[in-house]
Amino acid sequence: MKTIILLVVVIVIGFVWINDKSTSTQPPDVTLIQAVYHPDHLHLSEPDQAHRYGNLQLYPIYASPQFLNYHRQLGSYLSLQEALNQKKLVITEIQGTEPSDQINRQNQLQQRSDEDQAEVNTLLIQNISADTIIILGGEVVRGGKQDRMIAQDFIILPHSDKIDISVFCVEHGRWNAEESVSFYMSMDVAPGKIRKAAKAAEPQEKVWEEVAVLHEDLDVKSSTGGLAYALYDKKLADSVEHYKKHLQKIVWSDNVVGVIAVNGNEIVGCDIFAQHKLFANYYPNLLSSYCSQVYKPATTAALPFVEVQTFLLSIIQGKHWKTVLHKTVPS
Repeated sequence: MKTIILLVVVIVIGFVWINDKSTSTQPPDVTLIQAVYHPDHLHLSEPDQAHRYGNLQLYPIYASPQFLNYHRQLGSYLSLQEALNQKKLVITEIQGTEPSDQINRQNQLQQRSDEDQAEVNTLLIQNISADTIIILGGEVVRGGKQDRMIAQDFIILPHSDKIDISVFCVEHGRWNAEESVSFYMSMDVAPGKIRKAAKAAEPQEKVWEEVAVLHEDLDVKSSTGGLAYALYDKKLADSVEHYKKHLQKIVWSDNVVGVIAVNGNEIVGCDIFAQHKLFANYYPNLLSSYCSQVYKPATTAALPFVEVQTFLLSIIQGKHWKTVLHKTVPS
């Protein structure tokens, strides 16, 4: 029986635009593009051996000239890692307020517990540069009191105020008030099933559950249950690098704006961008996400091409997406 594990259409279809005053689904100026994602403008081609390695088959998503022209006016954007490397983005924990002296010790502890619970799923982010920064749901930031995974796609406009963003903890066993409150680096996009839990607005426990399953599959022992320990585990890391070594060599044509990744009869990833350049910039990170799901050999026959076509059509047919840069269907 065929299996398609990408069953939840992304809840946040477009980006959240963030400026220094408010969070909105519309930017404060005319830069918002009302992009129409339609079968006339996005299509696949038959599977190509050049786009395959081992169990993983990639299907490039080709855009029509009209689609590409429509989005040509989009400017350039820094990625999350670029912004952190260049110290143009500051991500910090929310600092709880100190309890009053009048509150007894028991109430202080309860207040601290309540504050910590609320802060697990929220971080503060600030763009201190003149650049616009793009961040994808599923990207993981390390540091702070716990490693976190970004919950949704969004863009931060230049010189923003501090804005609170939704995140998921991917390190269940660490929460230390004495740790640094800043985040210093980002990892590749999380594996598909963990991304799915975030995109589908699952509770925090579901994300922890998916991370725990990955640990169990890899027989990883970690005191904090951190996603990073699994991703850096030699078994998985070697598998991912082996796949990436071959699939990163692909030179995508200028009309490719996304990809569908298939492992056996499972669709393990689907990401569509408004521009080839954005797709090309994010392809290495997304490839890590796809490859992290093929460390166990596929035990089923390959998904027929017609099923992959049907999957893409089911996403875009008859739907007019108000999206600017990126659409992802979580695995």
